[in-house]
Formats: sequence, C-alpha cells, structure tokens
Amino acid sequence: MLHLVGGRVVAVGTHVELAELDEYRAAVLR
Repeated sequence: MLHLVGGRVVAVGTHVELAELDEYRAAVLR
C-alpha cells in the first residue's frame, strides 16, 4: 500500500515499482 507521509510517498508492505511510485508522487505534487 502507498501512504503519504510528510509529503512523501512511502511503500508499505508489498514491493512497489519505482516507476509506479514516481507516477503517484508526480500526481500528488501536481
């Protein structure tokens, strides 16, 4: 799962691909 902590996306539990993480983060920061 992804949790937004201190404005940062943190992967918790299962492995999350960096590409997915970057896309999610970009969407949040947009």
